[in-house]
Amino acid sequence: MNLMTAGGRVLALFKRDIHVFVRNPTALLFAVASPLVLAVLVPMFFRGEAAGVISGILPDAGMGDVHALGAAWACSTVAILSLFSSSAAVLIVFLADRREDRIDVHRVSGTAWWELVCGYLLTSVLVSFAISFLVVLLGELGGAMAGHPVMSFVVWLRVILGILLAAVFFTALNALAITFVFSPGIFGAHCFAMGVATGFLTFSLSFTHGLGLLRLLPFAQAASVIREPMLIPALNRLDPGASLDLTYALGAVVRWGATTWYAVVVVIVLLLWSAITMALAFWRMGRVLADR
Repeated sequence: MNLMTAGGRVLALFKRDIHVFVRNPTALLFAVASPLVLAVLVPMFFRGEAAGVISGILPDAGMGDVHALGAAWACSTVAILSLFSSSAAVLIVFLADRREDRIDVHRVSGTAWWELVCGYLLTSVLVSFAISFLVVLLGELGGAMAGHPVMSFVVWLRVILGILLAAVFFTALNALAITFVFSPGIFGAHCFAMGVATGFLTFSLSFTHGLGLLRLLPFAQAASVIREPMLIPALNRLDPGASLDLTYALGAVVRWGATTWYAVVVVIVLLLWSAITMALAFWRMGRVLADR
């Protein structure tokens, strides 16, 4: 009964956090505008480079197939970066509650600190998941209209699982960071710095073979669990023998030396990274809330 009551309070906090998030113009604008801006900038500046990588590996590939694979890469990249930006935007609610002393109101009402933390984290995970999923869905619809191959039901399930896993990791990362700041400006600087780092890893790991150590970081794994299945339909039109080289060149698989990690290994490692980061974030947020 206590668990059911606590669960009900967490769901109530989730609804409340959604309401506060929607009414916060800065958070809402950051969450919505980022995918729109990325959807313009990524194809504009990087789709051509992706097409060059594909043509370099498969010089005899048709331009239609090259463009289809480049479009899938661009869509996956926007989905990945949107997860980071939207999860950070939602957690502005936590920062606003601290600044405006709304946390004390919840504590007086009998809400436990861990229930508050669960509410913030759940909101960030689900909102960032929904935004990234919408990016992928719109990308698939646009690709279908352009005659590009579309994902099967099984591949869709893999993409959904990948988005969810990456949403948990990015939420944990941003939640941990936000506990160390009290100013929106400082948190904005964090978002900018981490956004640049995430973008660097997302783009650089796609076009170079010289960053092997960086491929072991969770950013690369979060990108892999989304990007690798999204490229499958377009890759199936190309030479199957070159698929591994292409997926590596486009940052869709993780490789250490000559060993390519299977998808299940990438998922397990990302889960470990997420569990460690989430535990630290939960502990830090709990300390911040309990000390009030």
